[in-house]
Amino acid sequence: MAAGAKLPSSRTLAQRLGVSRNTVAAAYDLLAAEGYIETVQGGGTFIAAACAEATLGTGVPAADAAPGLSARGRALRGATNAPNGAPLVFTPGVPALDAFPLAEWRQLLARSGRQLGRDALWLADPRGWPPLRAAIAAHLGPARGVICDPDQIIVLASARQAVDLAAAAGRSS
Repeated sequence: MAAGAKLPSSRTLAQRLGVSRNTVAAAYDLLAAEGYIETVQGGGTFIAAACAEATLGTGVPAADAAPGLSARGRALRGATNAPNGAPLVFTPGVPALDAFPLAEWRQLLARSGRQLGRDALWLADPRGWPPLRAAIAAHLGPARGVICDPDQIIVLASARQAVDLAAAAGRSS
């Protein structure tokens, strides 16, 4: 489509495609965020000039076709920490430390530390702590309709570890 070409309204396109209007609106929002389309309040949605020029009819945008970032966007892209040195909000792997109940966490750690015996210091089950796996299995039935055994559950430290494990399993099969 040529630069400036008007796209159908989200309602019209949703009806034409037989999907929810929310689906089309989400797709339009994503395309706008990536600079492929532009929305004019009350005027409609159009193919962005930068996108149309970059594709030159190939259907694949050129590497340098992304629209320039605003000053705020450039600042956010380069920022890794807040001015006080604290991690930025939504930094992967960093909880909202200002909202974390540190005093309660300390009490729970101390209590569980007193209750654990020497066995807790020995070789742990690589699938995760058995009582936690049992609690998850018991929760999944009523909450999600999934009937499973604790032996079918693996508790991992992060999403990254889960992806690595899934990739390794795929390579070995």
